[in-house]
Order: sequence, then C-alpha cells, then structure tokens
Amino acid sequence: MWTIEIVKARFIEAADIERRMLVKSAVGGGNGWPTYDFDNEDRKGWVQADIDAAREYWAENKITSMPEVTRWEEVFFEWTQLIPQQRRLLVWRWAQAIANGWSFSEWCQKKGIVRRTAYNRIERVFSILTARFADEARLLRQPGEKWASQLKLRDADSQVSSQDVARDAKRPQHQPFRTGSHHDALTTPEAVAAFAQHLAETNERRRKARLRKALRGVPGELAGEAEAA
Repeated sequence: MWTIEIVKARFIEAADIERRMLVKSAVGGGNGWPTYDFDNEDRKGWVQADIDAAREYWAENKITSMPEVTRWEEVFFEWTQLIPQQRRLLVWRWAQAIANGWSFSEWCQKKGIVRRTAYNRIERVFSILTARFADEARLLRQPGEKWASQLKLRDADSQVSSQDVARDAKRPQHQPFRTGSHHDALTTPEAVAAFAQHLAETNERRRKARLRKALRGVPGELAGEAEAA
C-alpha cells in the first residue's frame, strides 16, 4: 500500500544511492561524487576490528546493488518528471540533506526560503505522488530498511513538534481581562431592600417561565397554571 512515508523514504534512499555510485555513465546519472579511501597514514595503529569495520562500511555505504540502482532509476527518471519543475530542486535538496546529514534549514535560509513554506510544499508534492501511485496501482518497491526505519523516527519527532506549533498557532490569544475599581453600591438599608425585592421578582419570573415550558403541550394544565399565576 502506497503511503507518503514510503515515497519520502524512496527519495531519501535515491539521494543516498546516487552518492554511492562509483561509475560515471548514462545509467549512473553522471554522478560526480569522488571516490576516496584510507591511506597508509590513516591506517597506522589500526587493529583487526578497525579493518573489519572499514570493510563493512564500504560494503554497505559505497557499493550499490542492482536492486538499489533499479529503485534509484525509478525515482530519478520517472518520479522526478511528475513533480512540477519549480519544486524538483526543493524536493531533491531535502532528500539529499537527510541522506548526507546536512541541515535543510540552513539551505533554506541561504536561499531565502521560509522553512515552513518549504516543508508545506514538499508535503504537498509527496501527497500528490502518493495519491497518483495508488490510483494507478503502481508496483510498490519498498525502500531499504535503513531509510524506512530512520524516516519513521524523524517523522515521529517532527510530527510532535509540528503538532505543538500548529496547536499554539491556532490557539486564540486573549487580551488580559481588566476591570475598573470595585465599589459597594449597597451601602444603605433602602438599597439593600430594593435589591432584595428585585432579586425576588426576577426569580419568580424565571420560575413561572420554567413551569410554562414544562407544561407546554399538556392538555388542561396550561390553562390551570395560567389561572393560578
């Protein structure tokens, strides 16, 4: 089942795969990332555990497998064409920032783009792509577990923070309640008696109104109540 999280993870994975491609060719998309390795000076003092860790790192992070290249081609050559041209760079810079551990916020700041606006536009792109893939019943190729699991953690953190920000933004900002100086108007026996009379009359009117409402529609009761009143 297509979800926005899967589409996001596929773009991030594609950015990472492109970074790790070794061969510059039409299939490789003209990757310009340089290849590098540790020299003898770097390896001084290494133990076997360091050597094994380095080999494992390059095996996982530098060499691309055919399934990875297939998934990258789908994202790079097909999905990118479905994104409006003015949004393509934004989406790919976001994916590359996550894949490489860069700060997407700093990139937005350098380009003069409001970060929240950028994220809203990216979310819109992914939402449209997800709906289209689901409607077309496209073959779903899951991203590598590395990026799928990492994106879940990132989305969980960003969702909590974004929900807090959205909730605070929608919360009405009330001005502090201010009143004038208080004073006692019932300072004489006559004023107290007048207020007591007014209160009694008000309560009686409310009692009769509630009674009329309760007896409304009851045969014979309304006329009797009116006479009693």
